[in-house]
Amino acid sequence: MNAGNTLSNGEFAKLIGVSPGCVSQWIAEGKIGPDAMFGTGHRALIYPEVARQRTLTTASDQLDAAAAPVTAGSRGPQLSLAC
Repeated sequence: MNAGNTLSNGEFAKLIGVSPGCVSQWIAEGKIGPDAMFGTGHRALIYPEVARQRTLTTASDQLDAAAAPVTAGSRGPQLSLAC
């Protein structure tokens, strides 16, 4: 992939309605992986189509887990996409 159609962390954050810190946190947690990025480090750029799909898939998986039956004494799964 080349650097075309990429966004900075701040631009991607604005696009999806979260803070740039939240995007950085998702990168650190692997919710936005290297396949969704061009370059490395603090100057890495994000492929928004790939990153958006990745974060939506993660959110969907967590929502599916949250809908699973909860056993007695359990609080159930916690969603962690919010920053």
